Amino acid sequence: MLIKAPARAVGAAGIYYQDEIHQDFGKSTDRFGEFYSLLWHPLKLHLNKKPVTLVPRNMCTWGSDTLDMRRPGVKYEFKSTFEPWDDEQARVVRESLQLLRQGQSFQLQAPTGFGKTMCMLDVIARVGVKTLVVVTKEDIKKQWEKQAGKILGLPPAKVGMIQGDVVRVAGCPLVIAMIQSVCKPGRYPEDLFKDFGLVIWDESQLASAEKFSGSAFQIPAKLRIGMSATPRRKDGREVVFEAHVGPVQVKTDLSYLTPTIIKTISPWKLPWRMNRNTGEMEPLDHAPKRDAHVIRMLVLNKPRNKLIVAFTMQAMARGRQIIIFSALRKHLEILKHSLLSAGAPISDIAYYVGGMTEKARDQAAKRPVLLATYKMAEYGTDIPTLDTAVLGTPRAGVEQIVGRIRRKLPGGQKKRPLVLDIVDGTSDLYSRYWGVRRTWYTKIEAEILTR
Repeated sequence: MLIKAPARAVGAAGIYYQDEIHQDFGKSTDRFGEFYSLLWHPLKLHLNKKPVTLVPRNMCTWGSDTLDMRRPGVKYEFKSTFEPWDDEQARVVRESLQLLRQGQSFQLQAPTGFGKTMCMLDVIARVGVKTLVVVTKEDIKKQWEKQAGKILGLPPAKVGMIQGDVVRVAGCPLVIAMIQSVCKPGRYPEDLFKDFGLVIWDESQLASAEKFSGSAFQIPAKLRIGMSATPRRKDGREVVFEAHVGPVQVKTDLSYLTPTIIKTISPWKLPWRMNRNTGEMEPLDHAPKRDAHVIRMLVLNKPRNKLIVAFTMQAMARGRQIIIFSALRKHLEILKHSLLSAGAPISDIAYYVGGMTEKARDQAAKRPVLLATYKMAEYGTDIPTLDTAVLGTPRAGVEQIVGRIRRKLPGGQKKRPLVLDIVDGTSDLYSRYWGVRRTWYTKIEAEILTR
């Protein structure tokens, strides 16, 4: 539905004189047969002393005299640490950036669990302008706040908020707004939104068409993205979102399976040493990024390695494809020899480590058991047939690692992913690592079984 006449101006919406718009234009019918209007006739808004009608931006025609009132936004320099889980996430980021750099707004459609928030934070960093994220629920707001700290390194003071009477925008490169607040005309000063160059509506399918329109008519950011798991709306008014933002131009059907976590208590014990100054025994000192000496001892623990081998052999017997992760190649070599001693055919085992050719990696990807370093397989490894992961050495963040086995097989069936998570509880540091992993497992609703 496009208006042939050029708009007088385009900002948050297209501006037309009321007498230029036919009284029936902009009326639409949802799939339930109910009529609704896409237009807004603000009583107090005039142009050249003539009353105007606001039209969703994507319905407007641009003319040579159309005044561009869209806001480019205040520039910011972000630093993103985002690394895509796989080629599909990388594609979504790449295609989104291509559209935005062409000045196009669009809808992004990706299923729940795809990692839309992480992808869009990387997009925000690359676009480099002050950004407003409009959300519908408190938990979605908290998710953005948390991920903004993790991926963009933004402290809480730099993540602004618009919610009710709380307005914290100045000095914040990223601001999160509740749609219930920003959908009401006149609630906030008009210039509140002038510094935003990009606006993202998250889970836009959850907002009512009226609230979404109310917010879109007020935010003049030049670039717009609507994120959702599905463009189909319960109220049947999908056209509202296309009218304000644009069509779905970036889409993925790839979703992720929810794993079962096999939590296992490690038989390994953290060594104690005598403190030369006090003469007292105390746990061997180690800290994040300063624990290589402890890891080197841990991987030599035979009962712990036996536990990994036994689990792997059981998984192989059930027709699973397993990837065993470790921080050390030496550990992978030990595990390979142990697996062979336990009866695993040598043809079923392959390394997946740095320095391999692409052909060698492709061949390894077909084996039932892959022995991989965290560094090699954490980012960019795309083997959808993997369904079982073993966390061979302790670490805190496992989103990308476990993501290796959560891929659905295109058009095929796949066993529910399994993760062997070994908790080395005699180390306070590694116990805290487990706490971080457990929090993420809970977030993705993974089942945790203890054995």
